[in-house]
Amino acid sequence: MIRPAPRKYGPKNPALCQRAQRSLGGGAATTRRKGRSSILEAPSDSAPHLRDAAVRQREAHVLRAVRDYLTLLPGVVVIRQNTGMLPIEGRFVRFGIEGFPDLFGSVPWCYRLKTPQIRPDGAPCGACGPRPFAFEIKRPGGKRSPAQLAMAATLEAAGWLYACVESVEQVQAVLGR
Repeated sequence: MIRPAPRKYGPKNPALCQRAQRSLGGGAATTRRKGRSSILEAPSDSAPHLRDAAVRQREAHVLRAVRDYLTLLPGVVVIRQNTGMLPIEGRFVRFGIEGFPDLFGSVPWCYRLKTPQIRPDGAPCGACGPRPFAFEIKRPGGKRSPAQLAMAATLEAAGWLYACVESVEQVQAVLGR
């Protein structure tokens, strides 16, 4: 089993972290956890049965890359929302809000220009303020559940910046970067 290296990077580091670099094309990695392979690069011709798996990226990898990218932006606050069920004392207990997006937070927003205003110094202009955002993260080709579609409509009606994204590049397009 290959164990990940200790974390030596973070949002305070001016350079992009390793995961964000990978998602932007700066490298690739193959990790192995509990017997399952998470392949981020194309396998060699000696393993043709793995070729289809190489194209598939796990949602967790996309989520980490997007979260790491957002933490590098000045003035952006990002929070990870978990949803699911856990067995506690012999019964299953639900946690989180069904259909709520994976990442949410606030982004500096210019209400006059109606665009994100992420400046290098993080200082807002006179017409700027925070705007809540929510990103539903999906692996490439993933589909949203009916609960996620309903939550998206609710958040957009409330004025949130909402998007279902499959990569860091899509987040950059939403934020106008």
